[in-house]
Amino acid sequence: MRTMAIVRRVFKQMLRDKRTLALMFLAPLLIMALMYFLFQNNTTQWRL
Repeated sequence: MRTMAIVRRVFKQMLRDKRTLALMFLAPLLIMALMYFLFQNNTTQWRL
């Protein structure tokens, strides 16, 4: 019972903080997009 009260309290705090919500949703999307571009099978040769 005490654990559920702590979980509810932490969850309410996370919902109130806009930065936390943004990081929870935007950071994984950004990382997945970065991984997609890094590991896609692109056959063109890059010249440096």
